[in-house]
Amino acid sequence: MKSILALFVLLMGAICTRAQDLDVIISTMPDKRVNDYAKVLSKDAAAKLEAKLVAFDNKTTTQIAILLVDSLEGRNLDETANAILNTWGIGQKGKNNGILIFAAIKDRKIRIEIGDGLVEAIPNIKAADIIKKDIVPYFKEKKYFTGLNKATTSLMKLAIKTFPPKKEAASKVRSN
Repeated sequence: MKSILALFVLLMGAICTRAQDLDVIISTMPDKRVNDYAKVLSKDAAAKLEAKLVAFDNKTTTQIAILLVDSLEGRNLDETANAILNTWGIGQKGKNNGILIFAAIKDRKIRIEIGDGLVEAIPNIKAADIIKKDIVPYFKEKKYFTGLNKATTSLMKLAIKTFPPKKEAASKVRSN
């Protein structure tokens, strides 16, 4: 009987620890744009996406972040994505120009959460279309980098209409 009780306590501890993992991820502001807790991207792929997202932020002030986790752990996808966007402070204060690509790989759930400053340029229907066309076909084939790369390119093309390149970035482009 003691061994059954010990096993039960051990299992409950493991379950509680796992649930806290997503809480920690949500509440801890990362120091990078690409956060692959699901371990589906190679280091090189994550670095390429990171460089792309940092360059876009530097050029336009629009911030895009990617969060990949194994599971939602029973949470609501939309509420969790919104909580992450706000807790992490993705986007510039006052502009609300942040974008989060959030995927729970094992749950096969994906959400693109858009900051209020970009909802006219990227309404939910366009975000859903990007998921359907750019992400899902590649994620089904486990080509996570390709899907995320295509999705970020599509999002950048839409976001740049609302938040164009900064003047100094635009003049550097013209002078080259």
